[in-house]
Amino acid sequence: MKEIIRSLTKKLDVSEDCMLVTIVDNVGSAPRTTGAFMVVDKDGLMSGTIGGGMLEFQSIELAKIHLQNKTGELKQYRLRIEESANLGMVCGGDVDVLFSYISYQKDASLIETLTNHMVSNQLGWLVLSMDGMQVGYCYEDEIIGITGIDCNNLQAGLMKVGQDCYYVHKIENKSRVFIFGGGHLAQELVPVLSHLGFRCIVSDDREDFSKKELFPDAIDTNVCHYEQLMEYQAYYQVTNHDYIIAVTRGHLGDQYVQEFALKTPACYIGVVGSRSKIKTVQAKLMEKGFNEEDISRITTPIGISIKSETPAEIAISIAAQLILVRANLK
Repeated sequence: MKEIIRSLTKKLDVSEDCMLVTIVDNVGSAPRTTGAFMVVDKDGLMSGTIGGGMLEFQSIELAKIHLQNKTGELKQYRLRIEESANLGMVCGGDVDVLFSYISYQKDASLIETLTNHMVSNQLGWLVLSMDGMQVGYCYEDEIIGITGIDCNNLQAGLMKVGQDCYYVHKIENKSRVFIFGGGHLAQELVPVLSHLGFRCIVSDDREDFSKKELFPDAIDTNVCHYEQLMEYQAYYQVTNHDYIIAVTRGHLGDQYVQEFALKTPACYIGVVGSRSKIKTVQAKLMEKGFNEEDISRITTPIGISIKSETPAEIAISIAAQLILVRANLK
């Protein structure tokens, strides 16, 4: 979503209108699901995707027409199998695509507010009218851009208010990925996760492996003592939105990280290691008073099985697993 908002801001900053194209409903085998966005300007696609293929191509062309006419539309594609194949949807499906006209004169302050809130990770709601002509943004109990919406009763997806219908998209990124260990794997992993929208914090007990210059995509880096991580918790307050990954350089570091992680409500705990290392550390955890239910919270070996070997390949397998966890939490 940050890429989408960045593109909207870029166009509005130079006093140009653009179109926000959104899949607001789908049934069947559409290549992207509800909540997929793309931004289109007078020259075509700027950022994002609603799945590629002819569906996206035709949507871009229609968006350019609406942009020229300063109009919006809900376009409903009801597809038979042969039509679906032409639009890149192999097995057929129904797709509702909303074309929202974004005006630099009317919507610039709204997008600026939304951008500032995304930077500070505040909760907000993007509200799009189904005629494509109104864009609203709800935060706390205030809404700008659209009137008559109760910000306290919003829900993601299609929502009816009186006689009107809106598409509502929740904008929130409270989750963080705490990566303990700043070695080669972390150096490959952080850029990938950051590109996918995960906010990474890297910690190592060695200063040379916890420098911000080494992890420019991380939101924070620090030197920490693994055996004193409850002090770390006092500062960061790990929540059930957060992920913890242990990729330290040894058994003891991983053990300390897991002891710490199991005392937090983190939604995911992942550990790199060989079978012998895993067995050794888990035995130590049992000696420390953790039970099998506690240890079952730990995903180890971390990542999905793709026969990865290099740090770059392992980073991809971990990123894929976190994508799956995040999707299941929605």
